[in-house]
Amino acid sequence: MIPLLHLTIFISAIFCLFAARRLYSSFRRTRNINIGNFFKVFLTLTLYFSFVSLPGILADPTWIQISYIFSYIFLFFSPIWFLKAAFNMFRFPWGKYIIIIVLVMIIVTIFLNIFFSFPAQIQTFNHKFYHWSEGTPSWLGIFNGILIGILALGSSFLFFFGGLRSKEKLIRLRALLIGGGLDLLVVSALLAYTTAALLKGVMRWSAGMAASLLTLPGLILILVGIYYRGQEKEGSA
Repeated sequence: MIPLLHLTIFISAIFCLFAARRLYSSFRRTRNINIGNFFKVFLTLTLYFSFVSLPGILADPTWIQISYIFSYIFLFFSPIWFLKAAFNMFRFPWGKYIIIIVLVMIIVTIFLNIFFSFPAQIQTFNHKFYHWSEGTPSWLGIFNGILIGILALGSSFLFFFGGLRSKEKLIRLRALLIGGGLDLLVVSALLAYTTAALLKGVMRWSAGMAASLLTLPGLILILVGIYYRGQEKEGSA
């Protein structure tokens, strides 16, 4: 049988690794803080997608759940760097206070996922595909999806609001591209965690597949927004 969902997630991991390498190269050359923040976004997402795809080659339910818990850590921390990039790009004065509040929420949520977790469970479909579902209670899965959705949506709002407030057309367009990519990731997170937690069997697997298929276009939009019109050459991001 084929771990199709884990394989599609691994494609996102490869893309994020490519983006992280490119951004790190740009950061070393320009020392631009915003490029550094975006590099950290894609680095944490690379680790998140890698840990989520690991169950495709593992067999022990306990170790698979441990892999999922590690994935949550990187997933929850990735929006921090989106927020920092937005606060720095558009000079929002209250950014550091929001970061502190978000950090507290993330730490509490990580401990909840550790405390309430149980071994992952395997599901098979049509004797062709299989998937390891997280050992997470439904209420916590819903909470995880809502939290990451709020963080990504908040980041998207900051980019939209900051971009529309800018007088420069290039900055507006780049902000809209990044915000649009984040919106796709919001939908993906809600499908992968909140919606999937309410479903069972093939419907839950289908929600996960839909989320995975939305993720890559969202990531591509964000990267296009970062590098639109040779801003790397200009040393801005």
